[in-house]
Amino acid sequence: MTKADTACKLLEQYSQNGPIDGEHYTVIWCATELSNIVGAIRQNLLDRSPLPPASREAAAKALVDILDMVVHRNHEAYQGASWPRHKPHGEPQVDRNLYLRLIGLPSKAKPAMPANFVLDTLQDLPEARAYIEKLEDIWYELGTIGWTPTPTQYRSKLAGILQQLKGFPFPNIQPSTPSSSSSGKRGGSIVDRKAKRMK
Repeated sequence: MTKADTACKLLEQYSQNGPIDGEHYTVIWCATELSNIVGAIRQNLLDRSPLPPASREAAAKALVDILDMVVHRNHEAYQGASWPRHKPHGEPQVDRNLYLRLIGLPSKAKPAMPANFVLDTLQDLPEARAYIEKLEDIWYELGTIGWTPTPTQYRSKLAGILQQLKGFPFPNIQPSTPSSSSSGKRGGSIVDRKAKRMK
């Protein structure tokens, strides 16, 4: 299990069952941990450059996996908790949703969080080509989010990375809305697309 896996697992356990050995593994804590892990990967790439291709591909995989973890945690972390959590007065939604804290809000609304979580490091790794399909699925998943649409700038940056990796233009980005996110050149759900690739 990676450090990122461990951080997300501790968040889930804390969210549902309360403090673990007296520790509070909150959304804020998990977001900081994941941000630090991404920062450490970036620093390692800089400090040990040039890294062998296998190490760079491992870094790309770790970044893509972290991005996937966050995108699929777009929900109220403490909903359905089995412990009597006392919600702080005026607690903002960004403190209860990992996706919102790291990706889903404009950079000026994300306290002490990077503007382009994962992407600023991933864009320097052509080895991420091995994970194009997963990145495409993440891009389309981001486009389906209606109630708090992914910032257009973030999704555009991911599209630019995909275009760079694929070597040909990727679909233009339109401002994310519930209506526009369901339309486009590539229809169907992520499950449908995966099924097609397996045929």
